[in-house]
Amino acid sequence: MKNKTKMDLKIHRELIRVSSGRIKLMGWSSGILLIIYGFYIHGLKSPYGIMSLVGGVAILIIFVLCAEKLLLRENKSNLLSDKTYNIYEFSDENFVVTGIREEEEISRYKLKYSDIIKVVENADYLFMYISNAQVLPLSKKDMIEGEADDLTDLIKSKVNKYKYIK
Repeated sequence: MKNKTKMDLKIHRELIRVSSGRIKLMGWSSGILLIIYGFYIHGLKSPYGIMSLVGGVAILIIFVLCAEKLLLRENKSNLLSDKTYNIYEFSDENFVVTGIREEEEISRYKLKYSDIIKVVENADYLFMYISNAQVLPLSKKDMIEGEADDLTDLIKSKVNKYKYIK
């Protein structure tokens, strides 16, 4: 089975939506820890305590309200190029991911299914996590060879953690 997925704004937005819970949790925990640190160590009578309180609140606001927008803005220049995409080639034993930019191969990875930590699926995409920080997005509508249903069945049979979300 073979797939060609363009790295565009739509897939990036969907990836952020799928991963935003983790991003927001990190922001909440950082902000709350900073606030607790300020109160516990310095109290509100110290300038350090007040700075910790203000810093904690700022982190909460930035991560919870702005994290998705900041991530999107940082990656927009790469996403607006129509010439960047991944080609996925799946076999029973492993799969190969080839990164293409402007018709030139920029990367090639041969991975085992055991390298996938988890897969998150929705109506349009599969997101294959190979680490907590690295995700391989795959558009189900962009199959070159084979059917998307056959591919999802293959991946479900090979991966332990598989989740479908709406």
